[in-house]
Amino acid sequence: RRLCQIKPNGQAAADGDFARRGDHPGRQTGAVQRVFHPQNLRARTKGGETKGIIHAKLPLSYTPLYEHAQAAVRERGMRLIYLDNAATSWPKPRCTVQAMARALEESGANPGRAGHRLSLEAGRIVERCRQALADMLGETDASRVAFAQNATDALNMAIHGAVRTGDHVVSTLIEHNSVLRPLSELARSGVITLTLVPPDADGRMDAREIERALTARTRLVAMTHTSNVLGLEQDVAAVGAVCRRRGVLFLVDAAQTAGHLPLEPKKWGCTMLAMPGHKGLLGPHGTGALWVADGVTLAPLRQGGTGSASESMFQPRIMPDSLESGTLNLPGIAGLYAGMRFALAHQQEARETTAALCGMMRDALREMAGVRVYTRADASLLSFNVAGIASQVVASALDEQGIAVRGGLHCAPGVHRFLGTLNIGAVRVSPGLMNTAADARALIDAVAKIAG
Repeated sequence: RRLCQIKPNGQAAADGDFARRGDHPGRQTGAVQRVFHPQNLRARTKGGETKGIIHAKLPLSYTPLYEHAQAAVRERGMRLIYLDNAATSWPKPRCTVQAMARALEESGANPGRAGHRLSLEAGRIVERCRQALADMLGETDASRVAFAQNATDALNMAIHGAVRTGDHVVSTLIEHNSVLRPLSELARSGVITLTLVPPDADGRMDAREIERALTARTRLVAMTHTSNVLGLEQDVAAVGAVCRRRGVLFLVDAAQTAGHLPLEPKKWGCTMLAMPGHKGLLGPHGTGALWVADGVTLAPLRQGGTGSASESMFQPRIMPDSLESGTLNLPGIAGLYAGMRFALAHQQEARETTAALCGMMRDALREMAGVRVYTRADASLLSFNVAGIASQVVASALDEQGIAVRGGLHCAPGVHRFLGTLNIGAVRVSPGLMNTAADARALIDAVAKIAG
């Protein structure tokens, strides 16, 4: 194992049921108790056993999401099983869509830029979402949360805002290009030196290896909470303890875990955490956020109007103004607030659903001749290949059968170097809360047909 050094130069009705629910997300008022049995995907009710997965926590104020999405797809003359949630979650809750429309129709002014009632209401929408994100992270000061366009934008804000000429940065080979590319460009231009630490044989990062890579000039460690190809949760708390002890900034990429797993950056010893709004938090595209710990000041990636300190020609240094120039994405933020409340109310259910379906598909595919599965039993997604067929071709063949997955390199070349799949990529299957055992069986049958 060698460190990589980069230096200057160069269908729901068939398998589910909806219990009676009140109007409050997460409040259970019906008679269904949901208990998972991942081996056979059976769920119990008080009146006996029912095969399949029961979506028992959807309040009546929302239509059954899966059926809603399938109806919309059927109107276009096709049936779709969506298994690409690691890229973007879909379908979105109706509350997300409704909140976006309401923001545009009723509060469509520029937030924080005027004193009239529409602008003030737009500002309140923004601040409600900011506070909700802070609460999710265990942060008492909501101003430590800045909105971003997506996780990539938030990561660039953190990286470019934290490093200085001559700094050394440590990251890992399992990162997404949203981390690898900004760091590699900074290294190529001579601003920083960069060390990339490989995972162990199981795809996990060892905090001791991270610490061995640190030098006297190391300013930042940046790593993913969960790889978008391997689907393994990394021990960020162990790495955070190293960074805290050594006085190094620690940036966590929570692109695959925000909304799926509890996020505790302060407990982990993080100084920055980046997340998207359009994945596990069930918000719309073009939303994200960056949390910055108290006492950490980042140089702004962009400068411009903030609605504050307007008498000065220089960018404010207070959070979140220093990182939020220009008009914020009001409808996106309104949708994010609604989507994340729904996601957090059903977080445990989503995690159990994903684990059960991934286990079901993984076990079946591992038994197929000519199919190689790369992900472990505890992974939150499934990556595989069919012998002799390019991953993009497999993904295309699945799409022709109405199953949406992703083939290729998934913007994570280091992971594919680790897996030995850099030249062929892999097929990634990522179920979500709205998928069912019927979807998993359809995927299994389709892959079996392709594998021949």
